Amino acid sequence: MYRFKEKLIKVFKILAPLVLSTTVTIVSAEGIVRISAFLWSDYGAYYLYYGFAGLSGNLGISPWSTHTGGYYKFPPHYQLKGAAGQATEVASINSLGFRGPEFQPIKPKATFRIVAMGESSTFGYRNGDGGTYPILLEKILRQTPGNANIEVINAGFPYYNTASVLALLREEISRYHPDVITLYSAFNDAAWPLKVNFLARVVFWIQEHSAVYLVIKDSLHTDSLYSKLMSRIARWMGAKTVNYDPFNVEIDQVALRYKKNVKSIVEFANENGIAIILIKQPMTAQNRRSDSPISYEAEYQAVMEKFRANAFLLPNQLLLIKHHRLIEELEKIATEEGLQVVDNIAIVDQNKGGLASWVHLTEDANLRLAQALKPAIEPYIMKRRAHATEQSAIASH
Repeated sequence: MYRFKEKLIKVFKILAPLVLSTTVTIVSAEGIVRISAFLWSDYGAYYLYYGFAGLSGNLGISPWSTHTGGYYKFPPHYQLKGAAGQATEVASINSLGFRGPEFQPIKPKATFRIVAMGESSTFGYRNGDGGTYPILLEKILRQTPGNANIEVINAGFPYYNTASVLALLREEISRYHPDVITLYSAFNDAAWPLKVNFLARVVFWIQEHSAVYLVIKDSLHTDSLYSKLMSRIARWMGAKTVNYDPFNVEIDQVALRYKKNVKSIVEFANENGIAIILIKQPMTAQNRRSDSPISYEAEYQAVMEKFRANAFLLPNQLLLIKHHRLIEELEKIATEEGLQVVDNIAIVDQNKGGLASWVHLTEDANLRLAQALKPAIEPYIMKRRAHATEQSAIASH
């Protein structure tokens, strides 16, 4: 027993300095990176408080909460600056935690309220405050005489999936009494894993708390570097991978999860007298989007040809397969429920430069989407106006 204690003490004496020096290095690196990023981003608090939103009260992004079916919002009056994906653009958050101008929680009597729900592509990653499609949609609708009371609320948030959208709709959006909601979501549903083991949880924790990791990821995990790295891995592996049978099962499970959530969103909207418009979300697995005129469907078919041949596929190509299946599910739900679908995939296919990333839109592409949403929404505005006129005539008699 004495010898065991003696050995334990020796091990401790060897490891203690190593652990201490490693801890000091990590803490110092975190401090330096956070302060440097804070100054570099014109005093943006995103990196400074990264991972400690609950303590600082300055940042609300919570990827983990969205994976578990919950939702988050931003702190009131927050200015999101220097954030991953947001680049140099500032995202202004109102007093209720949503991006965009202020609105009254209790809807004014004459107001026609539209709520755009979705993920970061709705929130407007890489877009300025005036370039998101919800703000552009409101501007376009208000150009029609008599539409000054039209209001479009941006209820899109980074990392949201359809489970998050459903939770937000049930717990909060319904209290704002929207006349119409739009749903623009598929990418995150395809990307989030079905199950998360202990090791993955550790990785998630590091991702959510380490500014050093975040800066390295943002610097190195660009589309170009990512594609080059994965291509080299493909060549090293001989352009072959394991059997894809388990992946086919996973696709079915992801599609089932998505279908369940979307149908629940539709059902809740119907029960509460809210009209819903679905939007088909584009994405690409390619690196140089603007240089390639290939359509979404053609790209998918090319990836599927490799998939069936058991050739090596990049992670984003596998993601495209899942995403395509979710879009198919969305179309089926629209047919079953008799819902309108705005095909933003077809819109972006006409100009692939409209994708600022694998899934996010440029401001020009947001404008085209807003223009396509206008005729889909206008019948509901006219119906509401006709109903108001009818009620006024009844009251006058």
